[in-house]
Amino acid sequence: MRGVVKQLGMGTALAALGVFLGSGARAATLEWEGTLFVSLSQSQAVAATGTGVATVNGSGGLGHLSTLRLAGGIATTTVVPFTDPSVTTVSRVTAAVSLGTGTLAPISGGGPLIQNVLPIMGQVTLCAPFLGFPCVFTGQIPLTVAGTRGIGIGGAPISGSGFISLRLTGQPWTLGVAGTPSTTAMITGFVHGPASGTSSTAAPGGVIQLVTPATVTAQGTTTVPVFTSLRLRFVPEPGFALLLAPGVGVLAWIGRQRRPRARPATRPSSPSGSGGR
Repeated sequence: MRGVVKQLGMGTALAALGVFLGSGARAATLEWEGTLFVSLSQSQAVAATGTGVATVNGSGGLGHLSTLRLAGGIATTTVVPFTDPSVTTVSRVTAAVSLGTGTLAPISGGGPLIQNVLPIMGQVTLCAPFLGFPCVFTGQIPLTVAGTRGIGIGGAPISGSGFISLRLTGQPWTLGVAGTPSTTAMITGFVHGPASGTSSTAAPGGVIQLVTPATVTAQGTTTVPVFTSLRLRFVPEPGFALLLAPGVGVLAWIGRQRRPRARPATRPSSPSGSGGR
């Protein structure tokens, strides 16, 4: 009877462990930490870090990453001294950039994206020096307009405002090589899972780098390539350890139940005739 009870206890423990582990496997969200990198020329760049929660595979599970939906999580406003010798009319750039909302697919496998729109919101202001003053003339340009064109979207070019005439042409995202027709510069995306394969990206340790090219034309003559990259790394949820703890406890209990108990040592009997004085 005791053996039957032990078998039932082990079965119940394994079932409970399966519930705990299975509930994590069915999750449709993954927490991430990431960096948004916007290069304004060959030498100037804006970088911002942040965290967020991604919806993966709709209501599916983890492992192979088909769809990835992001909704913000990265934003910054920064001033970058502009020292690119090819653009001598600009002395300083003020950039306000933030990650928008969009769905990208398919991810795992690293093939071409069919869904490839994720806007990068914000505005860039360029300063031109005059008579020794670093910022006398300015020009402003939004990175996206009405969610229909711009960086991470594509569509028709965007015109800026101010003394410096600016014109921005954006493109959608890619996991492959992104380049601009006016220059030989390029940037490459990638995707891999915790063990470097592409079929297990939707798991803690999976990494994605999405890239998109753009060009900014100043005063109608000088064209500057702008490359934007978004690198995400999936991280374990803070509650994952708490979720796993009962399962670990169950395994420890099973180990104790199955461990053979040591028999008490028996005292050797005294040889005949040796006992007593």
